[in-house]
Amino acid sequence: MKIMFGITAVVGVLLAMIVGIGHMDGLVLGEPSDETEVSATPVERVNGQATGEEEEFLNFVVGYVVGTGNAVNQVGGLLAEPAPDEMAWQMEMGMLLSKIRSTKDAITEVVPPPALQEFHDASVQVLAHCSAFAVLMGETINAGEIEPSEEANAELLQADELFGEMDRLLMEFLKEHPLSQQE
Repeated sequence: MKIMFGITAVVGVLLAMIVGIGHMDGLVLGEPSDETEVSATPVERVNGQATGEEEEFLNFVVGYVVGTGNAVNQVGGLLAEPAPDEMAWQMEMGMLLSKIRSTKDAITEVVPPPALQEFHDASVQVLAHCSAFAVLMGETINAGEIEPSEEANAELLQADELFGEMDRLLMEFLKEHPLSQQE
């Protein structure tokens, strides 16, 4: 569980870099919007900055990664103080695991701007491993156990490694295409 604490801190910093972009018109959970589809006419960059479409996409995807990291941390907190016989503990654990399982699907179908395809692919992989962790953790709890299996821990380790790649891709993109300076 300590791995995801580090992931959440770094993703929090990344999200803070993206804050202020504005609202995300038309982005619907699990469905690409007209704004995220590749248009026939390339979008012109102003002074090399990220386009509005790219900024919205980053805000959307990083939001899901942060939310997933927070949910994994909350699962870790529940596992640190297990109370599997208490209904509140069971319900909170079930809701968190369900949330973690579903986040990958929320961004899988979104069509990324071309310059962010690799970042999108890495993000989907991070969330896929977190989702696999949630499935395995749910099976563990249903079997009456509390400790994550080696397989569940391996999924978190893989998510952590892929997070590093996702972070690298994001930093490269932001270095080449800084975000607009919106107030």
